Amino acid sequence: MWHKITWILKNDEDLWEMRELLQKCRDAGIYFDTGGHKTCYDWELDWSLEGGTKDDVLAIIKDAKAEWDFHEFRACICSEPFEQDNELCLVCFQQPHEIGEQDE
Repeated sequence: MWHKITWILKNDEDLWEMRELLQKCRDAGIYFDTGGHKTCYDWELDWSLEGGTKDDVLAIIKDAKAEWDFHEFRACICSEPFEQDNELCLVCFQQPHEIGEQDE
């Protein structure tokens, strides 16, 4: 399973707190892809996660005042997120599967 943390940025304070917590992750040697815009920002705890685990990241942000949501979703062997609203992966066209699982 892959994971994503979505920050809901309601004001500048939320943005600064999220940035400070991201820097704490970096200082701890934990790296992952990020992206978003002014009101919403995602931390992608997927194939890009290096130097730690989702639990390490969650421990760093557990006391955050800014609102965030945690998402868990399937991934496929082609290293792309599995679109849950579809019956097949839109990239490799296989049935839902975990990273590294290959159909015989």
